[in-house]
Parts: sequence; structure tokens; C-alpha cells
Amino acid sequence: GINLPRVLWAEGQLLLGGRRRGWYLGGGLLWLASVSLPLPAVRDSIVPLLWIWPLLVWSKMGIRESRHGTTPFVGSSLYPVGQLLAIWTVGVAVTLLFTSGVGLRILLAGDVIQLFVLVSGAVFVPAFALASGSWTKTSRLFEGSYLLLWYAGAQTKWLDFMGATGQAHVVTPIAFVCCGAILLWSSVIS
Repeated sequence: GINLPRVLWAEGQLLLGGRRRGWYLGGGLLWLASVSLPLPAVRDSIVPLLWIWPLLVWSKMGIRESRHGTTPFVGSSLYPVGQLLAIWTVGVAVTLLFTSGVGLRILLAGDVIQLFVLVSGAVFVPAFALASGSWTKTSRLFEGSYLLLWYAGAQTKWLDFMGATGQAHVVTPIAFVCCGAILLWSSVIS
């Protein structure tokens, strides 16, 4: 059988490998700011930064196999779908780790809708990255599209997948979870 914790650990090392200490330090400082600054200031400035900081981590999802010529090996393995799901799971975990400070504050404030927004974004973004990489075998589609969506999401409650506006409509996280599920499925069948 598959040793899931081992596979997830290996995928995490591959996804986060090559990052300099400054990247981790910057992420840690953003997290610290997210738990220590007033919540309105966090929503206005820190939340968008938390959702752009892992961009280059997410953009590696779905392209590693084609970049390194290992697609035939993964495709012929016993668990190719499990491999994709492991990559996505690690992407979700990285996203939740980065946003955990804000999530904790939202949870303590009792704002269930905003917490659902944050979780839906954590489901959606890695699925979007994985699908984009699986379709194009490059990171460009995801990086360009994500930057546009990130900017729009910080400006309007209907596209706010990250909780930056603090006013996301209840339909927004449901839509992003559904889109994430569709994108994840499309990366599995592509």
C-alpha cells in the first residue's frame, strides 16, 4: 500500500525545496503580523501579501513532472491519481499554514463566513495551480491568471477568495470550492 505520510512529506520537500531562508523569514514575519496587528489593518495589507507570497510555490504544482521528464514514470506508477492528490494536499497545507494566523483570528471573532472564505481559497488556489500546470506544462498560465484574480479578489467581495475585503458574500466561498473541485478533477483526467 501507499505510505501517505511519507508521500506527503516527500511532496512537501519537493514543493518547498530550493527556497532561501529569506523566503521563510518573510513568510514568518507576515504570519507574525497577521496575528499581532489590528484585524482591519491585517485585512487591508497583510492578507493580500499572505496570498501572494507562496505564488512561486503554487506555480510549481503540476509542472515538475514534465519539466524533469518524469511524466511517464508517474503515469505508470501504481497510484498516479494519488500522486496528484498528494501534491494538491501539500498545496492546501502550505496555504493554510500561511493563512493560519488570520484564520485563528477570524475563528476567535466567530466570523464563520470569513473562515469559510479562507478555507475555500485554500482549496481553490492549489487546485487552480495544479490544473493550470497539468494543462500547459508551464507556470505562466497560473501565474498570470492568479495575479489578475488576486488583484480582483482584494477589491471586490464577489471574487474575494482570501478574505481581504471582510465582506465576501456567502455564495463566493461555495463557488470557489466548486471551482476548485472541478479544477482538481480536470487535472486528474488530463
